Amino acid sequence: MLKTKLKVFGVKMPNIYSKLVMPEVKYAIENSDEESLKLIVDEFFPQDIAELMEELTEEESNFLFKVLPEDIALDVFSELDYPEQEDIIEALDDKKVENILNEMAPDDRTELFEDMPDEMAEKYIDSLSAEEKDIAKKYMSYPEDSVARLATPDFIELKASMNVKEAINYIRENHHDMETIYYSYITNSDEKLIGVVSLKNLIISREETNLKEIIEDNIIKIEAHKDQEEAANIMKKYDLLALPVVATNDRMIGIVTIDDLIDIVEEEATEDIHKMAGMLPTEDGYLDNSFREVFKNRVFWLIVLLVMQTITGMVLKGFADVLDQVVALSFYIPLLIGTGGNAGTQSSTLVIRGMATGDIENKDVWILLRREVLLALSMGFVLAILTFGRVYFQEGDNVLAMVVSLGLLATMIASMISGTLLPMFFRLLKLDPALMSGPFISTSIDIIGLVIYLQIARLMMNI
Repeated sequence: MLKTKLKVFGVKMPNIYSKLVMPEVKYAIENSDEESLKLIVDEFFPQDIAELMEELTEEESNFLFKVLPEDIALDVFSELDYPEQEDIIEALDDKKVENILNEMAPDDRTELFEDMPDEMAEKYIDSLSAEEKDIAKKYMSYPEDSVARLATPDFIELKASMNVKEAINYIRENHHDMETIYYSYITNSDEKLIGVVSLKNLIISREETNLKEIIEDNIIKIEAHKDQEEAANIMKKYDLLALPVVATNDRMIGIVTIDDLIDIVEEEATEDIHKMAGMLPTEDGYLDNSFREVFKNRVFWLIVLLVMQTITGMVLKGFADVLDQVVALSFYIPLLIGTGGNAGTQSSTLVIRGMATGDIENKDVWILLRREVLLALSMGFVLAILTFGRVYFQEGDNVLAMVVSLGLLATMIASMISGTLLPMFFRLLKLDPALMSGPFISTSIDIIGLVIYLQIARLMMNI
């Protein structure tokens, strides 16, 4: 009955409906009703089944996985996050695990081995068939964040001597095991990449046409050791669905597809957000991390910021004579350092994001600096006028109002220059510019702003 209600014209149901069957899934598992369970999950995509499993307990998830047909089970396993994959591996016997690993797409399997402890990964790599073991070891030999770790050897490889008819027949016969057939790659006898041809061009060309006449030999490619984020930027720039990955001698070792790089873009964005909030980045979701892991990732930078804030106290102590004589100066310290921190954070956020997207390079430093200084003067002048009016209205002291206004203007200039230069300086040091973001800029401006403000007060008030 459930099957009849869910199925619409023979089409599998998307995620929104999979949420509705959770009670039926749990009921079937509790009653060990494998047949009903098979009928339920038969109506959903592997991605939705994987999401269902993540909502179940470990025992329920393992039971559901064991009743899945072998081909569906493989797809579902590839969609699961590592903690759930590890639970499945522990629940299955070694033979079934070996079968799954041998049949997995090489790029998905490489990701799994990356997440495993080294000893476990070595054990399962050794259990692979000779052919799959060679593939796994080849890709795992590259650096962790290199694009080769995302590559798969499952691509259409053609020879330049073929004609269009032969190429299309080859694609028909071999498409089942390929990651994508939208692009075919032409290699020579040394496996060196010499051209690429799209499926569209093959279809619209005459059968007797030689591939040499229609291939594109100006190839967009990437070296295997390059960073994954660079591959994502190339695919975005040229609107590619797949990107050939080559060794240093132009020998093709695989392709990386857009679906894998979307995941990388998401991971990189999450990592940058964590760093910009003053936390160590983590690969897992917030709820997937242990309390200890979350504590460790957050407390470290809080301690660093706490140490930096002690300098603020030292600055205040150094200007104690100024504050003792004009207590009202202390009333406006939060206004100055808060506004300066906000302005610096705006600048650093724009620069960090621009560097991440490739819009800003080191050579643009003088253009950025000139623009930020002009913006600081313009916005600072407006805010200084408003601040002067507020302070004079509250205190009735035009000298104090002038000190606070000039302090605000100078602090904004300093903060926006810092927010522009510090991320670029970090990149020159081969450090992640995202580290020099909100909390660090704000804390730095607390120190700089106080020194500027109280020094202006000392000079203008003759203290």
